[in-house]
Parts: sequence; structure tokens; C-alpha cells
Amino acid sequence: MTDAAVRVLLVDDEESLRQPLASWLSREYGYTVEMAGSGLEALNCLATQPTCFDVVLLDYLLPPPYTGLTLMEEIKHRCSEAKTAFIIFTGWGLDPQVGVNALKAGAYRYLAKPFDREELAILIQSIVETRRTRAELEATSREKAWLESLFEVSQLVNSTLKLDKVLDLILDVLKQVVAYDSATLQHITPEGLQVVACRGFPEPRQLIGRVFPPSEAYPNYRVWQSKQTRIETDMQVTYQTQRVRGWLGVPLLYRGEAIGVITLDSQTPDFYDKDNARLATIFANQAAVAIENARLFSETQRRLDDLDKIHQASRVIVSHLDVHQVLKEVITLTADVVGSDNTSVVLVDEMGRLVDSVETFSAAYQNVPPLHERARPNGKTRQVLTSGEPFIATRVDETGDHNPYLLEIGIASYIGLPLKAKRKVVGVLFAHSFVPNVFSMERIALLTTFANQAAVAIENARLYDREFRRAETLRALLRVQQEVTRNITTQSKVLLDKIAYTACQVTGADCAVIYPYLAETNKYDLANLAAFGLYGELTHQDKQRLAQGGGVSSLVLREGRFIIYDAAQDDPHLLQHSFIKRERIEAFVGIRLEATTPVGILFVSYRRPHAWAEDELALIDLFAGQAAVAIFNARLFGRTNEKLAQKVTELHTVGEINRHITATLDLDEMLPLILNKAMELVNVTNGMLQLVDETTDELVVRLCHGPLLIPLEQTRLKLGEGITGRAALEKRSLIVPDVTQLPWREIYREFRPNIRSELAVPLLIGSQCLGVLNFEHTRPGYFNEDQAEIIEALANQAAIAIQNAQRYNELAQTKGNLDAAEAVAWIGLFGSSWAHSVTQKTAAARNYLAVLADHLPPNEEAQNLLSKVEEVLRAIQEINPITQPLPDKPRLTTKLDLDTALQEQVPRWCRASPQVKLVLDLRCPGLRTHIDKEWLDVAMEKLINNALRVMPAGGQLKVSTRPRRGQVEIQVIDTGDGLPDKVRPYFLEKQVPREFTSGSGIGVLIAKIIFRAFGGSLELLWSGRQRGTALQIILPASPATGAHPIVR
Repeated sequence: MTDAAVRVLLVDDEESLRQPLASWLSREYGYTVEMAGSGLEALNCLATQPTCFDVVLLDYLLPPPYTGLTLMEEIKHRCSEAKTAFIIFTGWGLDPQVGVNALKAGAYRYLAKPFDREELAILIQSIVETRRTRAELEATSREKAWLESLFEVSQLVNSTLKLDKVLDLILDVLKQVVAYDSATLQHITPEGLQVVACRGFPEPRQLIGRVFPPSEAYPNYRVWQSKQTRIETDMQVTYQTQRVRGWLGVPLLYRGEAIGVITLDSQTPDFYDKDNARLATIFANQAAVAIENARLFSETQRRLDDLDKIHQASRVIVSHLDVHQVLKEVITLTADVVGSDNTSVVLVDEMGRLVDSVETFSAAYQNVPPLHERARPNGKTRQVLTSGEPFIATRVDETGDHNPYLLEIGIASYIGLPLKAKRKVVGVLFAHSFVPNVFSMERIALLTTFANQAAVAIENARLYDREFRRAETLRALLRVQQEVTRNITTQSKVLLDKIAYTACQVTGADCAVIYPYLAETNKYDLANLAAFGLYGELTHQDKQRLAQGGGVSSLVLREGRFIIYDAAQDDPHLLQHSFIKRERIEAFVGIRLEATTPVGILFVSYRRPHAWAEDELALIDLFAGQAAVAIFNARLFGRTNEKLAQKVTELHTVGEINRHITATLDLDEMLPLILNKAMELVNVTNGMLQLVDETTDELVVRLCHGPLLIPLEQTRLKLGEGITGRAALEKRSLIVPDVTQLPWREIYREFRPNIRSELAVPLLIGSQCLGVLNFEHTRPGYFNEDQAEIIEALANQAAIAIQNAQRYNELAQTKGNLDAAEAVAWIGLFGSSWAHSVTQKTAAARNYLAVLADHLPPNEEAQNLLSKVEEVLRAIQEINPITQPLPDKPRLTTKLDLDTALQEQVPRWCRASPQVKLVLDLRCPGLRTHIDKEWLDVAMEKLINNALRVMPAGGQLKVSTRPRRGQVEIQVIDTGDGLPDKVRPYFLEKQVPREFTSGSGIGVLIAKIIFRAFGGSLELLWSGRQRGTALQIILPASPATGAHPIVR
């Protein structure tokens, strides 16, 4: 109490005394003086004051109804708690006993009127000093008691390091220092001030955990924010509370930071004062230290416990080698370590795809999809996987980007931790809580340590699982390989069924299908389709789209591999595929089966989304390799059997052909037999047999089957020219897969339309090439080594037979040439005596005819006969005699005017065939040739007569000459029926067999010998039905004399 704080109430009915005295006390001593003229006024004034007065000056005699003593009693009654001092004024002339009675009634002093003002002032000052001294003594005593209580309380609070017990003790012991009706201890959290202990409330359990959000609307938040104690005199007035009136809030300060608040409630207004606040603050400081010590101890103890849990958990999880068992242990131990309500763990493969998950959701949430299925592409799971950093959700509500399933099951907060093994994220560990903001940074750090241990355990289990599966796979593959190598048949279905079954067993797939493929026909081997795990039978209709290039199978054949992890996301159209829809397939891998060429497709499928790992795909590749080997071996076995059978057939055929071609020496009969049988062996319709013309080093087509784009006469090829020419030159077989591709298109000669592949096999006798067997096909790559080999065997036999036939023909030709040469020799031998004998004999015949004509009667028929005989005799006389034999070599001294000689003789030779039109086109006027006229006449007459003999009436014979450089060219062209096919090979080479024609052909051979003797040649230009025959003679010539050509 200070002087300025002294409040005085002056009650006296004498205004003359009351007013001056009040003014003097206020002026001189600074007292606050209130005045009243009666007892009622005094009581009314008291009622308007917030507190009672320190000193009351009372006149003993007051107007009724109160006297000074009765008014003192009333005031004392109303201010029972206050220490109000009373001084009684006694009136003039009153008995002194009145003053004594006043003292007995409780007055501090009494003064008789009139009194000295100074004396009154001294009395008031004495009261003030006495009261101040008493208050200080009481305060000291009280503070001593408080300090003793605080010491005891501090010892009591610090007697334990268990946080829960410390929190309870703080409020219990605080009541010994500062009274309260109810109290709370609140700890600051990120969400606000959370009630951690309470006393005096009807439902404490409902209050524990309540959080007061940061808002100045709450006085406790103001205390925490300002770090200052706060007294509220009446909460009903300020905050409209129902139960609380007086309120005291004290901050819990630790090292200058507010860690919480203590609130004390009273149902009495203005219950707490500064002393209460000071004591509560001192206590709160001690309590804050105790709380922090307990918290640190508890945290340390919990950390030690957690580390022990982690150690024990690590021992547990590393003791398992089954991945799913490890995952179950991880989520169970996670709940123990951090106290989560639900725990999830999801794994990723080497490509970062979610492959598996395990969770601890109760049965109430059994409809929630697994985490690896419900995880969103841009959700928190993917965020943790990508960043490799933890994610903390302190409060889960609709305003945040959280998985809808978490909201559905009531998750309020969660954390997601990356599972890292060797700096690689292998999964995510989630801990969920139904309480907001439950996971502290310490919890997260602790769980991170456990997550790392879990990641190592998971990777170890995965490694063991991979190695175990690899070992199982190798054993399975070994069994399959033994089956493949032991049971080789043409039917591969049994083995392929086993491979499909084993692939599913090793990989855990739901089904597998193997489609053997025939690349050469672009079709599937429907008889050997294999499958395992299908709902329905595999039908041929399942493989109908390949020919059109559509479907997944065609894509696999082109690309080699096709992987679908989740058909609904990767390619929803696949789900409409009849087979995939029927089998409910959602993930699959298709692998092309390779054995030098594609031999099939292996599909391994799941009826759920599946993340294919690289090692898993490697295993399937091994099974694909075994399937390819099984298919290849079966086909190789089948082809080998077919080839053996084909070889037997081919060897039998070659033997038959050999027997036939060696049974005849007639080349015209032999060549068709060789070509026809060879075409049967290679199964073609386009074939050609060419023989080498040794005089020109050209290949000449002797026999041809199939259409030609050019005339047969234009198919001659030089050795080395074209594919057959190169085969003949290089003396080796040539297989041309595609004549339109390099290097073949540069040398290919197109004789037939639409040809793509070709086989040319030379006919060889030692190092000599007699010709080439040539076969062509419209399909690229038709011919192969096997076909070439069997045709070579045939060609070797055919070459021997052809050579024998050629030698025989050469002998026959030699014989024909000898016959012709002998005839020519006889012509020369008798030529010298021809003119004399013929002239003599014809003269005698004419004499006889003249005598006969004189003796015969006139008769027309007889005269006609005589005329014909005369013509015969004249023709005989016109025959030029041979004056000298054929020369051994051309005589250049002989110079015959060719056009003149032909102009004279040809019309004469044609006189006997007036039905034939003669055309002379002689364009070598004055050009002289080195041949004797009589030999020219012999040779030309035989050629002219042969032509006239084969031409019907109306035919035409054309004889023409053309100059060449140093030579002259004669052509004899008739319009007859041409040479018969059987005669053509003999023409100009040898005598023609009698069964083929009426003539022997020796006349043509004589003409050929004559022309050759004079340095010339005779050759056939062409011959054919409706074309006639054209012969060409070449003779050496001298320069022309300048005469004009003869044309008629």
C-alpha cells in the first residue's frame, strides 16, 4: 500500500467540517477522499466503489437511522475481507466513555471535537504505515510459505522423468500453490495448443487431445504468443463462458521459447491477482523444465526402445528369404515402431513399375484395391519413387491432393518413405494414422532407418527369389532340353505343350500359347498349336488374321517382341480382341521364335496387370529358345525324312533317265527326254536345253518348254553372256534367287515373261562344257542347293549320253560328207568325156526321132510325145560339162560374173516348173566371184531344184545377190512348207534318214562341199511352216565392173 493509494471515506453531518477537512487531506497528503452526510449516503457511496476504503472517518452522532457505531458495524459487514480502519469523532461535551466504547467496538482511534487536523493526519499516516508493515510481514511470511511449497513442488515434479506422470503431477501440485477449480496443461503443436493434461473437468477424456488453433480469439493462444502471464477477471463478461469466471494463463517457457501454457479456472470473478500470477509463473518455469526433461528422457528412452525395435525388426526381416513374408514383417514392425493405424508397402521393378504391395487394412476396408493398383500416375507414391525423398501429410482432407481411398477410410495423416537399397529406390513404405499430425520428424527419421533396413531385406529376398527361380528355371529348361533332344519327331505339339506348361510354372503366369509358324508359306502350323492354362480350346480361328497382316501375332513376327503391362492403359483396343477377351488377359509378352528364320511365336500371359522384369523376360527368352529348337528339330527331322525319301525317288528317277538316254544315240530323241525328266525333278514348267556351238562359242537353244518373248533364233548367247552363258563359261551351277536384284539383273537376258528365279546347270565332260540345262520360275528364291545337286547328277549322265550321240552324229555326218565328196569326185571324173558322149548320143537320138516322125501317121498325141523327147534332148545338151576337178584351195584367178551367170541359168532351171513364180533380185552387176561356172551351176541347180520340188502351184522362188566387203551374198528363198522338224537337225550336216523324207539330202551336202572348196559357205537362215526356207551362200568376190543390177 502506498500513500497515493490511500482511500478515505469522511462521514459527518456537519458540512462546515466535512468539506474543508476533505479538501485539506486531499491537498496536503494526496489522499482520495469521498464524503457522506449520513449513514445512508455513506453506504450508497460504498456500493459504487470497486473496493472498500482504507480509512473511514465517522462522526459518532449521525442522523438516524445510523449512529457512528452502527454504521461502522454495517461497513465492516460489507467489507469483511478488507482491512478498513475506523476513526470516530466524538461530539462536543460527550462523555469520554463514548470514545472508549468506540475503541471496544473496533475503532482504531477516536478524536473529540474540535480536534487538531495534524493530529488526524498523523493518525491516518500511522494507520497506513501499520497496515504497510503488516502487509509486508504477511507477504514475507506468505512468500516464505510459497517458496517452501514451490521447493517441495519442484522436488516432487522433478522426482520422475516419466512424461505422463510429470504432466499429472504438475496440475496436482500447482493446486497447493495457486488455487483453481479446473486447470489444463497445453502443449504447442503445429496445429495449435493441444491439451495434454487437465483437472477439474467433468469429462477429462473428451478434453485430452483437443487442439486450440492459432487464433487471438483464445486467451491461451495470446499467452503463448506473448510469452506473458494473463489474468482475466471475469471470463463470462469477456468471452461469454458459462462456468469459468476468474482465469489465469501462464506460459511454459523453456530456454526462452514457449512450449505451452497452463490455464487456471475459477468460478469466482476477479479471483486471481498479481501474486497468484507471480507464483504461477515461477511454478510454470519449473514445470517447463520438468516437462522438457521428462520429454527428453521419454524421447531418449523411446528412441532407445525404437532402436531396439528396429534392431529386433531388422533381425526378423533379414531372417526371411520370401519376399511376401518380408513385406508382411515390414508392415507389422512399422506399426510397432511408429504406432501407425494402417501400413502399406509397395515395390517397383527395375523399370520403376509398381509390381506388388502388402497392406494391413482391416476387413472393413477389404474392398479397397491394392496399393500398386490404386496408386495414381501423379500421386504421392510416384512422387516418393521419383524424388527419393519422404512425403509427410500432416492433415488429410478434401482440399489436398490425396488418394480418394484415404479419405474414404478416414486417414487423417500419413508419411511415405522411399525404400532405398544401394542408392536405388525399390519401393515405398507408407504409415497411416487416423489422427492428424501424429508423425514427428523424429518418428520419420527413425522410420527412415527402418525403411533402409527393410529395403536391404527386400532386395536380399528378391535376389534369393531370382536366384531360386533361376535355378528352378535352369532345371526346368534342362528337363525340357532333354525332352527336346530325346524325343525328336515330326510332331512337335507334345514338347511345345510341356514348354508352355513349364513357362507358366516358372514365371507364375496364368497361361501360355505357342504358335508354330511356316515362314515359307506365311501360315501357322495349325496341327501343332500348343497351350497351357486357357479357359477354352485353342481353335484354328484364333489364327486367321496373319494373312492380312493384322493382329498382335503379325506385330510380334515383325518386331521380335511385344510387351503389354496393362492392356487397359497400354492399348484398350486389345481388350476387344476375341482371344484376349475370352481369356481375360490383361498383360502379356509375345516373343518371336527364331531358328535362322522365324519358326513361331510364344505368348506368356497374365489375367491381371503385370510389370515384366528384365530377368523375367530373360527367362521367357530361354523358353522361347527351347520352343524354337523343338520346332526346328521337328521340321528338320521331317525335312530330313522327306529328303531321304526324295533322294531315293530322285536317284531312282536319275537311274531311269540314265537307262533311257543311254538306250538311244539319236540326239533328237535324247534331248527331250533329258529336259522333260529334269523339269519333273525340279517341278517347273519353264525349261531350256542349250548346246555349245564350238564354231562360234555360242549357246544354241536346242529345246525349250514355256513361252518366249523373242524368236528362238535370237536366243543364241556367247559364253559368259547371260546367266546360262556364265554357267557354261565358269563350268559351275548357278542358283539365282532373284534375277531382278543385283548382281544378277545386270547380266540376266529376259527370254520369258515374269521370271524371278533361275537355275543353270552346265553339262560337263571333264573340263569341257557341252551345254546348259536351264530352269526358270516366277517366284523368287524357288531353287535350292538340293535341286541343283540332283540336276547336276542328271547333267553328268546326260553330258555323257549327249557326247556319245554327238560323236555318233559326227560319224554319220562324216559318212554323208564322204558320200557327197565321192559324188563330187565322180562328177569331176566323168566331166571331161561328158560333152563328146552327150553330143554324140543326142545327135543319134535326134536322127532316130526324125525317121520315126516320117513313118508315124499324123497323130496329135504322138507329136506331143516327140516334142517332149526333143525338149529332154535339148536339156541334156544344155548341161555344162565339168572340165576340171574341185580345187584343193580357192583359185583367185577364176573370175566369174555372178549376176550374168545366174541370169542365164536360173530361168532355164525353172522352165520345168511354170506354176512357180521366179523373182530375180541381182544387185551385184559386174562383180566377179572366184568360182568355176560349171561347179556353180552344179551347186545352184541342186538348190533350185530342191526348192522347186517342195513348192505348190502359186509359190514363189526368189534368188537375190548382195555385195559385201570382199564377198558376195546369194540368198535362195522359197515359199514352201519348210523343213520338217525331224529333218532340220540333219540339214547341211549329214544324210537324212529315209523314214523322215523322200530325199537323202545329199544334193545339199554336195552344194555345201562345192561352195566350201571355192572359199565360200552355205547355211540355213530359217525354215518353217508358212514361211518357207531361206538359204544363204557366201563367196569371195573381186570389185565390180560398173554394170547395172538385174531385177525382174
